[in-house]
Parts: sequence; C-alpha cells; structure tokens
Amino acid sequence: MLEAGGGADPEVLAVHLHAAGELERAREYAAQAARAAADALAFDRAARLYRFALELVPAGSEARRGLVIALATALANAGRGAESAAQYLAAADAAEGPREALQFRRCAAEQYLMSGHVSQGMAALLVVRR
Repeated sequence: MLEAGGGADPEVLAVHLHAAGELERAREYAAQAARAAADALAFDRAARLYRFALELVPAGSEARRGLVIALATALANAGRGAESAAQYLAAADAAEGPREALQFRRCAAEQYLMSGHVSQGMAALLVVRR
C-alpha cells in the first residue's frame, strides 16, 4: 500500500519490507534512502542506512561491494575516519583487481591518519608502498 502511492519515504518502505520478509526490496529502498541522505549531506544517517542495507545482502554479492564502498565514503564524509578506514579495507579485500585494492588501501591509510590513528595509518601505508 505504501509503495503503490509512489510518495512514500524509502526508509519507511525499507523498514516495512524488512518486517514483511521482503529483504531484497528492503535493501533496494534502504540503499535509495541512504543515497538521498548522502545527497542531502546527512552523512551519519546515510551511514546508518547503508549499514542497514548491508545487513540485507548475502556475503559475496556484487551489491555488497558497492554498499561497502558507499558506506566507507559516507563515514569519511561524516568525519568518522577510523570506521571509514575499516570499510575501505573491506572494500580492498573485495576489490576487482590490484589497482583498485591499492586505491582503497590508500583511502584507508588516509582516513586513519586524518583521524589521529597514526599507527594504523602507517601500517596501511606500508602495504600501499609495496
């Protein structure tokens, strides 16, 4: 009923579809709501919604990879560097190739260093340097 009207909030739809067991559709609406939050510069809300969407995606899914990258970006934009770095490292582990993995490891190192986690940042830089 909410979905048919066309004007419902995607976050509300995601919650209702999740409760109804429609996990794939719930994930799509959660991701849509997260993108809207990020576009509105509501990065903490976007991060929360990306996490919700990730809970609804099977491990190893291509959709999961994109959501992890979006979550890492939202966390970085929210100023949550260490959390962002952890997600960038997860994205590096799921990267499509060594060049992309290197890019995500560099992002992780940058986020660690900018958030004052120097030892983790230096460790990540050592991997990037190789």
